[in-house]
Amino acid sequence: MSVLAPDGCSVDWSPAGLPVVSDPLDTAGHVKVGTFTIAATALGVNEQFSAPLIVPLLDQGNVVVRSAPERSDVRNVVQNLVGRALVGTGPGQLVLRVFDPALRGHLAPFTPLREVSNELFPAPGVRAEDLEALLYELVHHVRRVADLARGNAGTLGTLRRSTGQPIETYQMVVLLDYPRGLGERSADILSDLLRTGPAHGISFLIHHDPAARSGYSSGVNLDQHAHSLFIGDSGCTWTNVEQIAVSVDRPSARQLEQAVAAVAAAARNVEAPRIEFSSIQQSTNLWSDSTASGITAAIGRCGHETVTLTLGDEKEQRHNLLVTGAVGQGKSNFLKVLIHSMAVRYSPRELEFYLLDFKDGVTFFPLAPSATSPDWLPHAKVIGVESDRPYGVTVLEHLFSEFDRRARLIKPYGDNIASFRERAPDAHMPRIVAVIDEFHVLFEEDDPTTDRAVQLLERLSRRGRAYGIHLVLASQTISGITALIPKEGGIYSQFPIRVALKNSVSESRAILDANNTGAAKLRFRGEAIVNQDFGQVEGNRRAVIAVADDRELAEIRHRCWNQRSLEDTPPAVFNGSRAGTLSSVIPELRLLRARAKQGLDQRMGVLGAPIAVTRSPIGVSLSATPGRHLAVAGAGKGSQHFGEPQNTDPNLAIGAIQAAALSLALQHPAGDAEFTILSYLTEREAEASGIPHLTDVLERLGFAPIVHTKQDATSRLQEIASQLGDRGLDHAMAHYVLAFAIDRAGSLDQQDAEFTAPVDRLRTILRDGPVRRTHLLGWWSSVGVLQAHLGYETTTTMDAILALRVEQRDITELMGYNVTWSPRDNRGLLFDRTQFPAPVPIVPMAPLDQATRDLLLRTDWDAT
Repeated sequence: MSVLAPDGCSVDWSPAGLPVVSDPLDTAGHVKVGTFTIAATALGVNEQFSAPLIVPLLDQGNVVVRSAPERSDVRNVVQNLVGRALVGTGPGQLVLRVFDPALRGHLAPFTPLREVSNELFPAPGVRAEDLEALLYELVHHVRRVADLARGNAGTLGTLRRSTGQPIETYQMVVLLDYPRGLGERSADILSDLLRTGPAHGISFLIHHDPAARSGYSSGVNLDQHAHSLFIGDSGCTWTNVEQIAVSVDRPSARQLEQAVAAVAAAARNVEAPRIEFSSIQQSTNLWSDSTASGITAAIGRCGHETVTLTLGDEKEQRHNLLVTGAVGQGKSNFLKVLIHSMAVRYSPRELEFYLLDFKDGVTFFPLAPSATSPDWLPHAKVIGVESDRPYGVTVLEHLFSEFDRRARLIKPYGDNIASFRERAPDAHMPRIVAVIDEFHVLFEEDDPTTDRAVQLLERLSRRGRAYGIHLVLASQTISGITALIPKEGGIYSQFPIRVALKNSVSESRAILDANNTGAAKLRFRGEAIVNQDFGQVEGNRRAVIAVADDRELAEIRHRCWNQRSLEDTPPAVFNGSRAGTLSSVIPELRLLRARAKQGLDQRMGVLGAPIAVTRSPIGVSLSATPGRHLAVAGAGKGSQHFGEPQNTDPNLAIGAIQAAALSLALQHPAGDAEFTILSYLTEREAEASGIPHLTDVLERLGFAPIVHTKQDATSRLQEIASQLGDRGLDHAMAHYVLAFAIDRAGSLDQQDAEFTAPVDRLRTILRDGPVRRTHLLGWWSSVGVLQAHLGYETTTTMDAILALRVEQRDITELMGYNVTWSPRDNRGLLFDRTQFPAPVPIVPMAPLDQATRDLLLRTDWDAT
């Protein structure tokens, strides 16, 4: 007997004694029942002796209370011991299991724990079969803890302290009205658990009704493995020592409510112990391993053991990985750990990453070069930041093309990459890991994009593994992906490795198995179920994922970047939330200029970036053939609503024309071009959209554009038309007419004295201009005005149309082509009748700003 309370067990039920422990490793190894008293005569002294009665509990032992069930002190003892065990144990580390066949409800004050997680206090069992099922479940708990201990002596607490991790959970099992509900098998299991349970984290609090009878209870010796209290007419006594009377602590309803609320709040906010990323990596040396037989990543710890995942293991046939986790439970952290662990082990010649994020892009953004961080992860070939569905499908198409290419190369050497690498050791064929975060976004619409995404994912997951292409699909939820339901056998059956961070019961069953709720039983952020057996319950392994400290990972990426070879180029980065900029395509603009010097290509006006796995910009060629003009149609920026802040969206219509003009200017290194600007913009619009920057850069490149505004612009338009006859078919000087907001010119149908209207002059330019090297690049915000200006000669006088924020019905009329299209920010639909078989979506360029202007002027465009 101990009369001195060990640390953490002497908490009283006053408000001052309620603070909950914060260390997940703390355990209520001893708890206070109440106060015991020994009579003076028994001690041979003048005064009686009183002291706290402390009994061993978690990690230490069991407690039995014998009494008629109707006595109130039974409830007091149960509530007191359960409350103290919860308060004295690390947040979320104690699970309360109850068998209450008479539905007495002694544990009702603890139901708020279910608001944190049902797993902290599952619904009580009431039937005999419930008791047997509970005891069987506890047997599995004992086996799991024993496996983790690997035969080492000690308790669960000893193991937790030695690893520094809150491995498994403590189970406090309250059996009321014992032996009611006890069967033959239950009695055998209970007898074993009373003996072995405490060391494995299971402690029993049993209320024994002496009046109750069971034919099987005789085989269970409660007193041998438990401390006993007896509550009778004369009060409560501790039966382990004679002549000791006990005054049981009686927490009030208010005190219990406060204690449970504090326990629930602490459990809700608890995090896993920190495991440093570097502490689980096998070596600090970069790129020391080969991916010939697979790719291994260290992700965390389970007890003393480092947890690793291997993709591409031909023997185990584990090639693809599925990951889920509720918001804030560490999914992004896991992906960063996975990627960087692989990047430490393998060189870019051994491993390539294709990374897509369909949410906020924060996870993968640091892996790409940026203005503040010019280094990048050299293993990354494609990075999609805030990707959209069409881009996701484009990446999957690219990967399937790579699959076809590899299949042709591997065929003479065998049927998989491992045999190819073995028989052609000098060949270069890295494994590819495609990580798609929030992959469910691919299937949000019932449309051809979803159908194609499902088809490609099924093919890649099933067949790509043989050729070194592996998928990591991550999402907060997979239970609602209806597009994959018919394909579940085809897709999910190709993902034997499942990592489930804390989530709901339904999501746990969706990612793991219909009978596997392991992810819902996790206690804190950063803890995960790692299952490499297609989610079967028997394959569950609890692990704590390492912490992906941003500074540590940045240092790793910098080391990789410094060690890269000259062959390693920056990844193709797609940022779905931003318009393009000319500064991002300077190398490609240099190439266009160099090829123009050699007379190799037709001059191309760059408009933006394609939705494709490429760094090359997209645009329209402006050759001396009929129809080679550009019409930009639709609203250049979002609409402004009354009462809203000033709309600061970039005007992409203006940006696209500016980009086309400057790229064309760079392709006239001899200065054999002139630029005319016709602007119907207000001064404020022109200033905000970078028109002064445009004229400045053009002038510094050797061109002297003249800006014509309002009525002067219309007059100049007519002059250009009238002067076309003076330009021969072999005119040496190209003329680019940049018209901004031409639909604001007013009525162009009013005829002059010669019965000619300005719109007729416009149509003359459209019809006769290209063959005389005069090209119009114009923006009409109104599709209707554009169609009126073009008249009946649309298909022969305007080859290229870029639509911005134009509805699908107008697209069909404008382009004469049926296409599925929904307007959205930072997207345009480009159609070139002579160059493209169908309209293609692009990311248009933003208008020039000061930073882009300065960079363009500092660039040496003729550097080799």
